[in-house]
Amino acid sequence: MGSFTSKLMCEISKGFELFGMEIRWYGVILTTGMVCALFLMLFLAKREKVEPDFCLSTFLFAIIFAIFGARLFFVVPRFNEYFTTWEGFARAFNISEGGLTIIGGIPMGALGVYISCRIYKKSFFRITDLIVPCLLLGQVIGRWGNFVNGELYGFEITNDAFAKFPFAVWVYDNGHYAWHAANFFYEMMLNLVMLIIMLTLTFTIKKKLKVGFLSVLYIIWYGVVRGLLEFVKVGQLMWGSVRAVQFICFLCAAIGIVFLVLLQLGYVKFETPVMYERHFQLVHEPPEYVEGQFDNIVTDDTEKEAPKGFKKFLNSFFDSNPNGKKKEKQDDKKDE
Repeated sequence: MGSFTSKLMCEISKGFELFGMEIRWYGVILTTGMVCALFLMLFLAKREKVEPDFCLSTFLFAIIFAIFGARLFFVVPRFNEYFTTWEGFARAFNISEGGLTIIGGIPMGALGVYISCRIYKKSFFRITDLIVPCLLLGQVIGRWGNFVNGELYGFEITNDAFAKFPFAVWVYDNGHYAWHAANFFYEMMLNLVMLIIMLTLTFTIKKKLKVGFLSVLYIIWYGVVRGLLEFVKVGQLMWGSVRAVQFICFLCAAIGIVFLVLLQLGYVKFETPVMYERHFQLVHEPPEYVEGQFDNIVTDDTEKEAPKGFKKFLNSFFDSNPNGKKKEKQDDKKDE
């Protein structure tokens, strides 16, 4: 069994040739995950009246920045391996060999999304709420790239009852093949659970959730999941006696919990009325929860006329009725 599995893993990791070019399964799987995430994003965006052009632009910004950040976070801590020789420096740009850390990819990808939102004048957290289910789908598919590359695994499994897939994966480590904890599979399944939860919320009660809720929920979920799996993982990046990735994940999860509580209590708001109007270009009324979110926010009477529902909200909360003033003036002229 071990001999057959090792041969199979060797063949899978080699990839295949297409038009004289070597194609690695790692790259094929990651690309498949990206494309599926894009199609899901386009589908969800259509439901929320977000333009396809913006989605494509945001996708390109996010992917470019995310790949750069994921690779950068992987190679910089391994300075001696990648920056002491020219050969090592050249390998730093070779992502086909693996070595993309999602802990670096997520914040840099978010930066790419932010830049796109600034260009198109979109509400950043409303867009990230749309993106996180797509990101989870990409992660679910992309984790199989770790499988074919023989990476993201845990300690060696010596109990024969668990020395089989999906509990363990056959990988080469410390000079020999052995069964190791299948971290990639554990994470993939947990992300699949959250993907189902996210899509359920999106298609049922998303309009009642506050802007940024899904984004913060993702940070908490992934921080906890990845942080716990770091207890099992081998080949970790260490800061002294501290597991670096685990520390970052638990820290992000803790900050996320604080923000989620503050968001639900109304102390933190990720969207203002002006951001809402600009995001939708005044094409439809705001969701039900908007009134509760935008208390005590001063608006400018010189802004463009809002939809009826939004205008009514402004009038009732801020006593601002520019059209009413115009009406009074017109009525005075008629009386004269």
